[in-house]
Amino acid sequence: MPVNNYFFLILFWGIYFLFHSLLASDKVKERLSFVGKYYRVCYNLIATGGLLFILFYAALIPPIKFYETTDLTKFLSLIPATYGILVIKSAFRIYSLREFIGINQLKDSDSMEEFKKEGILKKVRHPLYSGSILILLGFIIFSPSLGNFINFTCILIYIFIGIKLEEKKLVKIYGQKYAEYKTKVPMLIPKLNFKNR
Repeated sequence: MPVNNYFFLILFWGIYFLFHSLLASDKVKERLSFVGKYYRVCYNLIATGGLLFILFYAALIPPIKFYETTDLTKFLSLIPATYGILVIKSAFRIYSLREFIGINQLKDSDSMEEFKKEGILKKVRHPLYSGSILILLGFIIFSPSLGNFINFTCILIYIFIGIKLEEKKLVKIYGQKYAEYKTKVPMLIPKLNFKNR
């Protein structure tokens, strides 16, 4: 039954996000300290595997579409998706992809990431999330099914929960520096500055 499929889809997202948060917590990291410098790589492999499983499951659900797509809607879907890719690309000019994946930690497990606030980080605090939301929005416009809407909604809710948890950690690590940065730079959507125009 379609209702059961959507129930399980939401359930899988809930389980995924619970494990994702637990594995990112300091307490779990301490308990799994025997993994050492391989922790971040393992974390990313588990996260990617779980994500692929859910997306594969969602793809198997017969789609219930909100509207029929046209050439116009397909074109419109490219606008947020392309912008999202550009935002993520800008973020990785500042973040190291090797560090993000965990490869750098294989060489130096004690290295702490320095506090960064240049480039796109002057506009938004979480550009990777901003870009991801735009890509997902483009995908929903391109393929407007109930399953995709559930995926988008679940991910969006978790992004806000994840940001709150992540920022607690960042304040703990960087203290007043990050607290001040939070007051000056928006979370996901840059401020429009019309004064200089």
